[in-house]
Amino acid sequence: MAYLDHYLKARNERLANKHKPKAAGILKGERRRHVVDEVMDALRDWRFSKFENEGPIRYGLRSALCLDGHRWPLADMEADLLVQEALRRIGAKRPSWAEGQRDYTDPRHTCAWCGQDLPEEMTSGARQGRFCSSLCAKSAIQKRTEEDRYHASRTGTAAYRIIRREKLPLRDCLQCGTAFRPFNYNKADQRFCTHECSQLWSRRIPERECKTCGTPFRPRASSGIYCSIACSVKRAAEVLPCHSCGGPVPSRALNAKYCCNACRVREERGKRAVARANRILEKACAHCGDIFSAKTARAEYCCASCKQLAYYARQRSNVIYLTAEIFDGWFKRAA
Repeated sequence: MAYLDHYLKARNERLANKHKPKAAGILKGERRRHVVDEVMDALRDWRFSKFENEGPIRYGLRSALCLDGHRWPLADMEADLLVQEALRRIGAKRPSWAEGQRDYTDPRHTCAWCGQDLPEEMTSGARQGRFCSSLCAKSAIQKRTEEDRYHASRTGTAAYRIIRREKLPLRDCLQCGTAFRPFNYNKADQRFCTHECSQLWSRRIPERECKTCGTPFRPRASSGIYCSIACSVKRAAEVLPCHSCGGPVPSRALNAKYCCNACRVREERGKRAVARANRILEKACAHCGDIFSAKTARAEYCCASCKQLAYYARQRSNVIYLTAEIFDGWFKRAA
């Protein structure tokens, strides 16, 4: 492809002579240096070649300059100068046409899509087959088209944003007070310079001193008392007394109240005994009338004997004994 290299070189020289830029471009001074620095950062985000983002960045800058009121030829010339200056500053050396192709470094004996070895008839002699079948070729074309369209759109938008941001006025960050320009030119109500400042403002937790080292810090939660994990590990171990025997509770037991299991069982038994004592009521026996301590509110008798005697009394009260008076009364009613 030597003839194509000569053609491109001659065309670039012809266009450079035809559209020779003025001594001073559209962007000047500090603003120009800032835009070039931003373009350099965008150009450094490459995967295959340092020139793969040249086109999207150039038309992104050109679109932003045209919207600022500059004519298309001047905007295109200025965008080209900015991109070329950024490429020169990052040390990019323009390759030949063959070296600039995406598949230049791919191996020639395997399929560029599935990775299988190519048949001998596709690599013998001067033949340079790249795919083992038409299915692999179609899949590679479709994937490359989708990737290029997405990457070019994102890169061009980033370059467009560089110019548009410069038109926005400076504003002060509500959290740190630093002067900044909104990152998105469409979002004029941006209040914070960084995402960290936005998070700090949303928490609004006042600073406090670390309990271990005494360094002032702003905790992420209202309950934070240590500035770091190291200070949390080095904290002074508090010796808490056992709730049962008064002995020291081991520091390794988190939120423990007792020094051992025996103290815990003894304390729980004591609590149950107190609860039972509080439930005892003074009542009169329903059979003998003596005062006794009832364990439940439904207790009516002082002992099992009184309960049994009361049962027998209820049974006897339900029995009807036939007497002479009762028989005479029945006979008179029947007559």
